[in-house]
Amino acid sequence: MAGGVKVFDVVNDLSPVLYETCLFLLQRKDKKRKDKDKKKKEKKKKEKEKKKEKHKKKEKKTETKKPERRPFDRDLDLKVNQFDDAMRKQYIKKAQGLGSRFGHAGKQKYL
Repeated sequence: MAGGVKVFDVVNDLSPVLYETCLFLLQRKDKKRKDKDKKKKEKKKKEKEKKKEKHKKKEKKTETKKPERRPFDRDLDLKVNQFDDAMRKQYIKKAQGLGSRFGHAGKQKYL
């Protein structure tokens, strides 16, 4: 089969038994290749489906994680910063001690 000789020319020159054998082998080879291609396409299709399902699940997770916003309620939201009278007096007393240049916030002395 060197040079410009084609496979079909060689097959046609063979005896009928060898011709049938070669034809059978070529058909078998084609069938195997088609089966292999079919399996490969099915595998790709399954992978695409899995990828789509995974993407859908991811979208559902992000949609469900969004917290619902609560409207502003003045009494509830500003209640956090309210002090009772004792705490208020204590903070005022500490702040008065900071008024002088050498004043300290508490009774602690440096060194």
